[in-house]
Amino acid sequence: MKLLVDLQNLDIEIKGIEKKKEDIPKEVDTQRERLQKIQKEMDILIEIIERIKRQKIDKEQDVQIENDLLVKTKRKLSEVKTNKEYSALLSEIDGIKKKIDSFEDEELSLMEILEEKERDLEGKKGELKEEERNFQDITHQKKDEIVKLNILFDERLKRRNQIVSSLDGKLFKNYTKLMDWRKGLAVAQFKDNVCKGCYKGIPLQMGIEIKKMNSIITCPHCSRFLFWAV
Repeated sequence: MKLLVDLQNLDIEIKGIEKKKEDIPKEVDTQRERLQKIQKEMDILIEIIERIKRQKIDKEQDVQIENDLLVKTKRKLSEVKTNKEYSALLSEIDGIKKKIDSFEDEELSLMEILEEKERDLEGKKGELKEEERNFQDITHQKKDEIVKLNILFDERLKRRNQIVSSLDGKLFKNYTKLMDWRKGLAVAQFKDNVCKGCYKGIPLQMGIEIKKMNSIITCPHCSRFLFWAV
């Protein structure tokens, strides 16, 4: 009976090792996704910065155009002959100045946004470097972990094969069926007069026989092999 208990413990451990090995690539992928997310955020910021720079250049050109127009319009003042023409030019000059002020305000606003986005970009660069270091560390760590898990897996599998070879073929076949049928628990502890697999009561005489550990006894309710642990 002890061999069956040992076999089940090994099978549970082997399954756990396999699960850890399956999870490792997912953990590395999660870290890679975090890295890619920051890189994507950086790319978006770079695109925004370049767009703002182009808008700023456009505003600078708008200001320059209006300034050139202002100079030309002011020159006309000395050429006008009537008060009406003079007033019209002053009004036009005032309108040009307002447009210049508006363009300059927009340019200033773009500069402030640009500075903010450039600060954000520098912050993201720092985050990216940190995540790159984390990714490298985790990658190396997980590679080492896989090596250790493979060694442990081979050791446990070797021990399992030794146990299987010493078991009766029919007994092992029944054990395998129960492992599939009972979702990885073919051997259950008998304690407090119940089967710890299905938690149903065991007849008194059967409980006495289980405690003797002289024969293979199965639960009358769930068919699991029962063992007594003091």
